[in-house]
Amino acid sequence: MKTFEAPADVPETAGSGGSLLVAVLATCLLVPLLNALPGSVITWRAHNRLVAESASYDQSFDPIVVEHGVVSAGPRIVYQADPRQTLLVDPAETVPDSEVTTPEFVIVRSTTITRKDAVRTQSWQVSELMNLLGLTSVTIDSAHMAEALNAYRWHFYGFMALVYLIQSIRDIVFIGLYALGVAALLALALRGRGVSFRAALGPTLLAGVVTVPMSWACWAVSLPVGWIGFLVWPCTMFAISVTWLVLTRR
Repeated sequence: MKTFEAPADVPETAGSGGSLLVAVLATCLLVPLLNALPGSVITWRAHNRLVAESASYDQSFDPIVVEHGVVSAGPRIVYQADPRQTLLVDPAETVPDSEVTTPEFVIVRSTTITRKDAVRTQSWQVSELMNLLGLTSVTIDSAHMAEALNAYRWHFYGFMALVYLIQSIRDIVFIGLYALGVAALLALALRGRGVSFRAALGPTLLAGVVTVPMSWACWAVSLPVGWIGFLVWPCTMFAISVTWLVLTRR
């Protein structure tokens, strides 16, 4: 009578459930932490920068007034640019859009606000935003900015925390989707070494966690990954995972 013989890698596969659970939990915990660390520094620096800029605003720029969905400003417009991003508040359109060439920018005209980041470009009507915020008029000068920053400090911190929480949830979802595809490829590529899909999934998830600080590093040096990330990060996860699996099965 022919008897069934279990494959040699069954013990590893059966025992990998615990390791996979650890990898899933580690991913869900580490991704928010890795986003919170640089995010908290960025938030703190952004608030301090706003406080400093509000104190010196009147020395450099004319007040900006928004009434009835229309933005107005004097001749001393807000036009700040660095290699990565530009902020332009120019209701009279003295500076054309074509002059703004940075990868990211915010351009405020008399009735519209346009924002571009590494992924997409969005545009809103000023009147729509004012209605959404429940405001009829806004004045931006040193006194009003200092008052707002003091009154809404914790709102600002809370909003930024929500932004990084949403970013972390998005990162976890993408890492999970990438890991499923990469683990399937690894199971095919390394089946001769006894690597199953489940055994490959844990290391692949942890490799996905590594891409989070790598993404922050790209942002810090103004390296626009953008949509290329949909190819770069899975390839990075594959390279890290296959290296780990090969070295641990020698």
